[in-house]
Amino acid sequence: MNKTSIKKIQQKLISQYQELLKNLNQEQQEIDISGDDIDAIQGRILANTINQLNLREAQKLQQIEKALTKIQNKTFGICEDCDGQIADKRLETNPHLTLCIDCAEDREQVMKRATR
Repeated sequence: MNKTSIKKIQQKLISQYQELLKNLNQEQQEIDISGDDIDAIQGRILANTINQLNLREAQKLQQIEKALTKIQNKTFGICEDCDGQIADKRLETNPHLTLCIDCAEDREQVMKRATR
């Protein structure tokens, strides 16, 4: 991958990171659970959903941090399993990916076998 493409990806990652950070740092609205039992249940469901979304965003932040570190260390685009190159199109679509397509498919197969 050339330097221009990596720079574009780096800017995209930084932008995504800042947006996610902004979302996580926004004050969480208090959920009103006053009222009857149904209001309390709906409030707990909403709170649980918000917590799950925040967890996903926190995980995405970690993935972005890892990708930015790899760019800085000049290891971006190298598969963590086989040390081969990850396809440019794959990285342009999902710059936080750490596996080439073959290794990702191998891991998926292992996971499928493990859940049987």
